[in-house]
Amino acid sequence: MKRIIIGLVASLGLVASISSCKGYFDTEPSNSTGTEKALKEESLLQPSLRGLYDGLQGGNSATSYYARTFTIMGDVRGDDMQCPTVGSRGNEYYKMDYTRDDITGPWFKIYNTIRRANRLLQMCEKLSQGASASLQKEIANAKAQAQAVRALCYFDLCRVYATPYPYSNDGASLGVPLIEGIPDNAATPGRNSLKECYDFIIKDLTEAISSNALEDT
Repeated sequence: MKRIIIGLVASLGLVASISSCKGYFDTEPSNSTGTEKALKEESLLQPSLRGLYDGLQGGNSATSYYARTFTIMGDVRGDDMQCPTVGSRGNEYYKMDYTRDDITGPWFKIYNTIRRANRLLQMCEKLSQGASASLQKEIANAKAQAQAVRALCYFDLCRVYATPYPYSNDGASLGVPLIEGIPDNAATPGRNSLKECYDFIIKDLTEAISSNALEDT
């Protein structure tokens, strides 16, 4: 009985100590910043812009798509090269046999870069509120670059995963999903028409160029 009482007292003491430390464990990680806070951090604008271009670099990693696989896709899917060996890096493109399991190559990497562009555009919108004249110029430049990169990404997606425009019934064929914001992880957006995709690409490029913010880039 004595041991039971001592155990109960110890348990109550532990509960009391945890209750007195309410909020102690509700701290942000020291090596990361929450999304909403990050979008309002002026100091993160240029790092975010560099992160956008990191998605385009030539390293053959999980998050950069101008790597060796993407650059050989035109040849592998044409008449200049054969890649019939199952398991080789170009075989799925040679067969043009895309499934849910193997589409995560350029498809995943390009959409990851689009996600970065959309985040950067969200940041530009939030930072522009009450920003100084010099910061407004920096924001406009970052916004124009994000739009230009996003347009390039959608152009590349359409080149790989859609019917060439001259054979698309004036753009009526399916293109790729157009995503401007940050959808939920479980979201499954449908494919837009090819015309809608190219209209979006032209709109992004036109706005980026007409802003004149790219002149100092």
